[in-house]
Amino acid sequence: MKVILITGSVLVGIAFLAGCSERSPMTAPLAGAAALAPDGLIGDRSYTWSFTCQINHPRGPAPAISASWQWNQNGVEIAGTGLSASCFPVETVIGSGVRPANANGFTACVALACQSWTFDPSQPFSAQQKGTFTRTICELPNSCVKLKVSGTLDVAS
Repeated sequence: MKVILITGSVLVGIAFLAGCSERSPMTAPLAGAAALAPDGLIGDRSYTWSFTCQINHPRGPAPAISASWQWNQNGVEIAGTGLSASCFPVETVIGSGVRPANANGFTACVALACQSWTFDPSQPFSAQQKGTFTRTICELPNSCVKLKVSGTLDVAS
């Protein structure tokens, strides 16, 4: 099984580390991404995602399957939160991101199957979306094969 790790911007990570190195020894970074602010509000949370595909094609190339997702506030996409991933020939693609503090909804699509969820922003959230499509590929006039392509997106914050 092949796994590809996709993470956020390298520059953001370098800037974060540089900022940490300039702190005094008595100041430590916050323990979690969902730290409680002094006013009681929850901040942005980190989240992880994985997209796994299964393709039952005995020979030759097959089409990829894609997933897309976004964080929402009151049913409207929060700008800049939309992501997507495809797999084939890779079997699993994984990554991470940031769930905005104001997100109270999530929408995900795999192939043409889409679903939306709402949740309490102060609580952890997880979702799974699956999608499938079938295609018939003919390499020669009498040599056709029906293939099924499936994908599963898992998100947890």
